[in-house]
Parts: sequence; C-alpha cells; structure tokens
Amino acid sequence: MVAQSVMFFMMAVDYLLAVSMPLKHHLLSSVPYVFYMCIPSFLLASFTVATSVFFMNDDPLDFCTPIQALPQNAEWLTSVVNVLNIGVLIVHLSVIALLGTSRRNRKALTPRGQQESADTRSLTSEDTKMMKSFTMLVTVFVCSWCFSTIITHIALKYLPSGLSLAVQTYTVILALPTYCQCYFVSYILSPRHRSAYRKQQRILFPCLFRTSERNDPT
Repeated sequence: MVAQSVMFFMMAVDYLLAVSMPLKHHLLSSVPYVFYMCIPSFLLASFTVATSVFFMNDDPLDFCTPIQALPQNAEWLTSVVNVLNIGVLIVHLSVIALLGTSRRNRKALTPRGQQESADTRSLTSEDTKMMKSFTMLVTVFVCSWCFSTIITHIALKYLPSGLSLAVQTYTVILALPTYCQCYFVSYILSPRHRSAYRKQQRILFPCLFRTSERNDPT
C-alpha cells in the first residue's frame, strides 16, 4: 500500500517533469533515473515494515487487511498514504493545466488558416493517449486507496462499535480494484490488448461466449 502510493506519486512527478521540461527530461540517463525514482518507494516501504515489526504486539485483530493490520502506533502511516494520494491528484491537475497551456500556445503560434504540421498533430495525439492512460490509473488507484483509508478512519473514530465493524468489513472492497487496474486500463484504451484479452476470455469462459453468440441475432 505504502510502496504503491509513493510509486504513483513519483510517476506523477516524472510526468510533470516530462511536460514542464521535455528536453532535459529526454536527456536523462534512463537506468539511473528510474533507479533514483524508485528509491523513495523502497525506503518508505522498508520503514513501514520495520515500524510495524517494532510495534507489533499480541493484541487480537478484528480484521487483517492492509489498512487495519498496522499496529496502533503505526497507524499514522495511513495518513501518509492519503497525503501522497492527494499529492498525486494535485500534481496530475498541474500536468493537465500545463498541457492545456502548451496546446493553446501552439495554436496561438500557428498562423490563422494554416493547419498544424503532422509532427505537431502526432505529438498532440501521443500526449492525449498518455494523459488518458495516466488519468485512469491515477483515478482508480487514488480513489480506491484514499476512499478506503478515509472511510476506515471515520469508522474507527466516529461510528458505534457494531456499525464500525460492519463498515470495516466491506471497506476493503474499495481497495481491490487497485490490484488489477492495469487490466482494465489496457482493456479500455488499447484495441490490441482488448483483442488479446477477449481471446483469453473465450478460453477461460467458453460457456459465457457460446451463450452470447446464441443470443446474438446477427
């Protein structure tokens, strides 16, 4: 949970750097750059594990989920996760604003009546595709983890015991989509992946596809 939150934040920062200073970003050496971007995620995840082990006790747990399993002295880490998730949203909105400003500037520099060059249109198309993919990833991840941890905090602190246990029982469901978000993003946005997934689905669930083919009037 913590490692993923930091990783998404670093991905958002990387995207912001790519949009705000594309030439310098392009000249960065790939392997060291990726390594340095992964360090914060590794450090915070290691710190979380060490803290959880240090404060671990024999008290019974009502639930053993990534959110509720942390010892009480380490529960502040869920607040760190929420701050990182909100930070991802802020950085992402900044990227959208920068892309919008860049697009308006390109249109302003293009003489009236003259079409944009093929390279410019290709660049705009790539920006749009990347933004759609990243937006969907951010939306699924941030909404799932952020909502799940916030609702858990509210249930623990402000709800009666019986209702709190009922809410916590199902809150973790909100966090589940984050573990399979790449499947849904690639299925929705990539025709090539969608075709491959459909072939796989026909093999895994042949009965469902036979039924749908019988019901298809064509």
